[in-house]
Amino acid sequence: FSSSTPRALPICGVDEENSFALVLGANPVESVEVELGYVTQDNDSGTCTSIADLSTCGMGNHLNLNATVTQEVAGLGLTGAVEIQMPDEIVDQAYMLMANATVGDTGFGGTLRLEEVSFDVAGVDDLERTTLAGTYEAQDNLFFLLEWSNTDNGTEDFDLVTFEVVGLF
Repeated sequence: FSSSTPRALPICGVDEENSFALVLGANPVESVEVELGYVTQDNDSGTCTSIADLSTCGMGNHLNLNATVTQEVAGLGLTGAVEIQMPDEIVDQAYMLMANATVGDTGFGGTLRLEEVSFDVAGVDDLERTTLAGTYEAQDNLFFLLEWSNTDNGTEDFDLVTFEVVGLF
């Protein structure tokens, strides 16, 4: 090859690899959605042993299952969701549970979300996060969000409060 021959550049020091993704979705009943996904990812750099290895070897093959249930009850729009992720490397498993409610046509809503990530490497504690959020839809294109979250990473426990104004144009 000459120096002018084009070739694919490595990503994070690893030559380009092919992956395969398969996603199956179903609506077993009107208000329920379920999705199962699987993605392959070659790992040519050996066993991942730390969080720092994510940039060179990735999380390997990845299985994901998520489900959503939506109901209208006594003027409340209720949504529940669950997501479970199971990669081969670095992360043992991760899950998210969410409950959301909207109050009729008032524009007000609220969300509770619980998340946990269990790591599969030495010296890294599990990560747990609890989030509460309140929303207000002032117009079809203007939203306000006030959110509090508590994160515990095994060594620190900290809170974060955010306020967002979202305008859609």
